Amino acid sequence: LVTSYTAKKEEKQQERARIISGGEVAEKKRQLAEVQGEILRLQNEHRAEVSNKIDTKRSDNGDIHRKISSLQNEILVNQSTIKRNQNEIAAGENEAEKLRKEWHDVNDNPFAHTPECVCPTCGQDLPEEQLTKAREKAEAAFNLEKAQKLEAISAKGKQVKSNIEKRRDENTSLENSIAGIQAQIDMLEEQSADIVIQINDMMQTSRDI
Repeated sequence: LVTSYTAKKEEKQQERARIISGGEVAEKKRQLAEVQGEILRLQNEHRAEVSNKIDTKRSDNGDIHRKISSLQNEILVNQSTIKRNQNEIAAGENEAEKLRKEWHDVNDNPFAHTPECVCPTCGQDLPEEQLTKAREKAEAAFNLEKAQKLEAISAKGKQVKSNIEKRRDENTSLENSIAGIQAQIDMLEEQSADIVIQINDMMQTSRDI
């Protein structure tokens, strides 16, 4: 009887030990599951946070590229204006050269007068005094017309020269503007490159978690 009791007691003690041992394992498994769940939650939260930061960086980079595109278009417009001004300058220089030649042609044109020495009414020779007056009158009219032509040519030449200088000044200003815009583009491209590096680093960090 004692032997039977002892055997049963030992059996129950072993069963109790197994239950206790099993309970500890179950509790540890539960705790492990909780810890693993918390780790997973933290991982997901971190990845979501990193993903939001990456989206923000990509949005910033998109804004930068739109600015670069706008500045590049501004450069193209300025370059087009410079080219148009260069064409106007070339045309103006050709016009100025023609005007200089015309001015010299008019200025070098001498007065020429062939008077009527015989009276058309009576057929007699006209007096020298009358011939002299006629010549002086003709020469005065010639000189006035010549002066007016030279003045008109000079005025047109000054206008052409003024336009050439205006276009040259505008091109100088545009070239300086292009240089400044290009400097902005270079700076923005550097910022974009830095953002791309940051995005790649964040993506790598997210994968490593």
